[in-house]
Amino acid sequence: MKASLKKSPILVADQSGVGSITWADPLNARELNQAFATVVSSSGNLTSHYLRASRFGFKIPRDATILGIVVEIEKKESASEIVDNVVKLAWGNQLSSENNAIGNEWPTSERYFLYGGPTDLWGETWDAVDINDPNFGVVVSATANDVSKTAYIDHIRITVYYEAQQKFGIKVAQKGINVLTNTDSENLIFSSGSNSLKVLAKGEISITTDGVGVGVGVIEHGLGFAPTLNIFRKGTTAWQRQNPSEVDAVPHPNAYFSNPGTPHNWINYHSNTRVYSDEENLTIYVEGAAGTTYTFLYYIFADLAEEYEGDTPIGAVKTGIKIAFPGGNAATQKVFQLGFSSRFRALKYNPVKSQTLELSLPKIYGSAIDDPTPEEAQYGEIIHGQGYPPFFLAFFKFGSENVAHEVGFGTKSPYMDLGYDFLEQCVDSWCDATRIRFSFWRKAYFVSGDEWPAETLSIKCLVFDEDLSDI
Repeated sequence: MKASLKKSPILVADQSGVGSITWADPLNARELNQAFATVVSSSGNLTSHYLRASRFGFKIPRDATILGIVVEIEKKESASEIVDNVVKLAWGNQLSSENNAIGNEWPTSERYFLYGGPTDLWGETWDAVDINDPNFGVVVSATANDVSKTAYIDHIRITVYYEAQQKFGIKVAQKGINVLTNTDSENLIFSSGSNSLKVLAKGEISITTDGVGVGVGVIEHGLGFAPTLNIFRKGTTAWQRQNPSEVDAVPHPNAYFSNPGTPHNWINYHSNTRVYSDEENLTIYVEGAAGTTYTFLYYIFADLAEEYEGDTPIGAVKTGIKIAFPGGNAATQKVFQLGFSSRFRALKYNPVKSQTLELSLPKIYGSAIDDPTPEEAQYGEIIHGQGYPPFFLAFFKFGSENVAHEVGFGTKSPYMDLGYDFLEQCVDSWCDATRIRFSFWRKAYFVSGDEWPAETLSIKCLVFDEDLSDI
């Protein structure tokens, strides 16, 4: 069974061993909160100490095989000329043999940078004991090419990818699969070694923006913890970009748009949606045209979106079928600790209907003579055959990269933070009762040397036996 765990550190501290500049306020890097650990370069002191993050609290099964480790660092600089010096994994008094420092300058607006990958072991052989040790973590050192430059780190987190053999528990395989010898978790209809998303609430909410184009909707759940969630936006498709004949000018009613908070080319591109959960409410914040009503479908799951071990009004499940993770006590576990509970409807992933596809775009660049703002777009679709708009999740990667992005993805060039429009792209999706459609769109603006290379992205779509329209 392949799995992953993502954790933030409890302890972040300055550590000597490299450079000469001490990190100020290192504990600020424990969580994403706009409070920073910082170092400032000065004459003769251009390289920092290590910023060491540890005590991540991993609990990897002891028989697990470690497959790869990803470090994410949200960072920025006050001005140009700051780069990574060292980014290494640390355990005990040792550092990994591989330095995964990136040679690019830090950005002036903070964002996450990824180091390592799901199959990158940083030059070491790991076991669960190493990862679970409180001293396991990462060290970071920055260096500047000039004085009076400030490096900022807001947050550090680590994801560990591993594979553990499920030696006991309950496993149900697809027809024709030998459950005793199967080693691919995708062939299992159910496994007590994995969690199922347990639907606590599903509903629709309509939000109308006010005179300045802002609307807020609040759904109370009262769980006492921040739950896992998902939302879709409901509407009629209308391609917002480029010549419609090059994509699809036909509107499709009763469509559901995934990740509506990201740039989206299929419906009202200029709306902006943010959604978050806390211990009491699910809140949807939308910006768009004044006096416009937007309709959202929401799911609230009885599963954690945060580390939590306290009480919840749901309490322990006393009747029905309960399945605990291997080693857990189903009689006493809280609902969010159970792999399955018949008290809640579980979302069932349908591997037969799930598919992959590719979308490709050519190289484009802005030309002062021919076209200063060229655009290219392509779409592809899955005919799912469900007879209703299904719940789906989709992920993609560019070329041979090892990083999976969730569809509903928009990027821009760093120059746009300075007020210039140089490069834009987005990958988005929607579904109706017939299809799940994906589009890949890019635009360039005339700037010397500014271009998008020819590129192909691979999309994997997971289709669930869940009718979005059934409220």
